[in-house]
Amino acid sequence: MQLIVESGSSKTEWVFLNGKEVLLQCRTSGFNPNYHNTKYISSVILDELDQAVYFKDVKTVYFYGAGCSSERNCKVVFDALNSIFLQAVIHVNHDMLAACHALFGDKSGIVCILGTGSNSCCYDGMKIMENAVSLGYLIGDEGSGNNIGKMLIHDYFYGIMPEYLRQLFDSEYHLSIDTFLDKLYHHPQPAKYLGSFAIFADKNQDNPYIEDLCCRCFQSFIENFILRFNAYEYSEIGFVGSVAFHFQKILGKCLGTYNFKMGKVLSNPVEGLIKYYINK
Repeated sequence: MQLIVESGSSKTEWVFLNGKEVLLQCRTSGFNPNYHNTKYISSVILDELDQAVYFKDVKTVYFYGAGCSSERNCKVVFDALNSIFLQAVIHVNHDMLAACHALFGDKSGIVCILGTGSNSCCYDGMKIMENAVSLGYLIGDEGSGNNIGKMLIHDYFYGIMPEYLRQLFDSEYHLSIDTFLDKLYHHPQPAKYLGSFAIFADKNQDNPYIEDLCCRCFQSFIENFILRFNAYEYSEIGFVGSVAFHFQKILGKCLGTYNFKMGKVLSNPVEGLIKYYINK
């Protein structure tokens, strides 16, 4: 039995695969070794993954996770998985490789992640050739859900957001500055909290103000995560993530201004990963 795991800061997808048959597919909270230690990750798995009946049968774990870009961070996740899946050979990879396998398989392209966070790379069909610089939600994550949420919050409290939208935002979230700052600075996953406000943008993305705000976020993503590569050498740019999926129209329009064409867009890489491992 193989276990495919795709983990982001917001959620983790688990797929128990027996040959070509999906025995079970489920979801738990997300985790990221940049912010969470081995003990926390182990507790998420044991508390939320109720399928202990399968644990002893897992022979190989293919884990792809946000934050797993350094040896230290990979070890944090490896130790958590190794303490639970005792009979398994465990492979820990960065979530960029999950996006590569899900979008392109053995073909080349530029691979982009636009979800709670953002990232990109050049993929040659076998390995990642070049990574973008990813600075996380405090400095980077251009175009991501937390970037859009941060911009909305900024404009809401500074009075930049159009008044009728501001009233709509207020009726939905009932935020005061004190409440917002207290929750932001004490939230276990601040990026996820900021990203939750992007739902408001999704609901109102036909509004000119929202479209302009999202365009500015996506243009910043394109300039920092795509144009830094020799992007025109690649025939396709693929996207994984909830933001890319829900804002396809605006994102496609922004790509067009740079003469790029949008390729495949997946809300979640899991289905692509299942196909990848079934056909491997």
